[in-house]
This record gives sequence, C-alpha cells and structure tokens, in this order.
Amino acid sequence: MNLFDAEPLIIARLKPVLTDLKTVDSFAIISGSSAITGYLPAVFVMADAGDVEQSGPNGTAPPNKGAVHEIQRWAIAVAVAYARDGNAAPSWLDLAGDIAARCIAALHNWTGIPDRRCLYEGREAITYAPGYLELMLRFSTRKKLEWP
Repeated sequence: MNLFDAEPLIIARLKPVLTDLKTVDSFAIISGSSAITGYLPAVFVMADAGDVEQSGPNGTAPPNKGAVHEIQRWAIAVAVAYARDGNAAPSWLDLAGDIAARCIAALHNWTGIPDRRCLYEGREAITYAPGYLELMLRFSTRKKLEWP
C-alpha cells in the first residue's frame, strides 16, 4: 500500500495541459533549494494532510477493522516569476491565473486515480517571495486503506 500513489498520476494528468511551462513535477525536486526561479513558470505537486473519514459513504457505519478511508489532500503550487514593475503586474498575475484555471479544469472530478475521484477544494492567498509568486491550489481524493 502506498499512501502517495496519486502524486505521479496527478503530475502525468497535468503535463499535457501545461506544455508551455518549464516545470511540472513533484515539489520534492525543489525541496530545500533556494534557486526556484530556474524552474519557472512551474507547477509543483505535493502530498498535503490527510484525515480519517469518521463514517462511510452516505453516513453508513465506518469501515470494518482492518480498513479506513482517508481523505487525502493534495497541494498544487503554481509558481510564476515576477519583477517589481508596475507595468508588468498584469502579465504575471494573468499567467498565474491561467495556469491555475487549467489545473482546476484538468483535475476537478477527474477519475484517473484508481478507485478515486479528485475534487477541487479551493486555494490559498497568493504569496510573494523575491522574484516569484506562488498560488496554492487544494485538491482531495478519498482512498481506502486496508491491511490484514
């Protein structure tokens, strides 16, 4: 059982719709790096928090001992280079918005992960760092975890 088996499938789903980006990959490739601007524009996929579902589908009893349903959260970071130039602002903000919209269109209600459906759950506020901005999109899937 692999808790994070959806990550490569999400990346594979996004790559064909984001061919104009320099990077569409796991967040792990930049983890601990301060040189993110070399990857931009980019989308990075990262496993986020997970919660155990307290009841089964439609309010039924929870799964039997040896199985639980986990609501898995996935973070999709849209990262775009920008310069502090008042004339350039619309272009990088438009680019981030366009990339985000394409990610949502590609992943919301997508059923390409075995036995799961991907749902868009919203986004966080844009954050700014020297030379780039980041927009975090949130998605979830529901995975059945079983053990003997």
